[in-house]
Amino acid sequence: MKSYAVYLLNFAFFDFATCIISFFSCQKVIFSGFSLIYVFHGPCKHISAWFCYFCHCFECHTLAHSQWILFGSFMYRYMVLRGETPTVKDLLRYSAAFYSMSFCFLVFYSFARSDSEKLLEVMASLHPEYHYDDKTIWKILNNPDLHLSPVTRGSHQKLIRQTSAGADSAAIAANKQSYVTTQL
Repeated sequence: MKSYAVYLLNFAFFDFATCIISFFSCQKVIFSGFSLIYVFHGPCKHISAWFCYFCHCFECHTLAHSQWILFGSFMYRYMVLRGETPTVKDLLRYSAAFYSMSFCFLVFYSFARSDSEKLLEVMASLHPEYHYDDKTIWKILNNPDLHLSPVTRGSHQKLIRQTSAGADSAAIAANKQSYVTTQL
């Protein structure tokens, strides 16, 4: 059973990596005919479009590797049922083989990036109801012609008040910071 720890560590590491990288990307998938358009709302959008795409590719890579390790886990259990116990070296070799497959996926998928501006044009033509500048999104939520339930409308208004208050607090904190810095 000590050898199975290799797969457990693989699961733990790649699941943790998936969590971290998905925090950076925070993507929304839009289905457009036979295509998918990913819109990134996470911190990666403040770095670059390429970084967002890399985060997406890396997340797919980590998820694929987790699936391969799950397959290896089933293989391990089957071998144990047959009376064989794989060694740590065997499982390290299997893990490396599985990783090589998901790493190839990462490499090939990284070169399949499309132009962001063209994708936004395609999305705008196929889905005119989607708006992706922050001001428009807030205007849509506050639109009186939008038919939302009273609970949903109240939740949106509360969210807008809290984000506005948070933005004001951040601006006040930044002003205090600059004032203290200039006084020193």
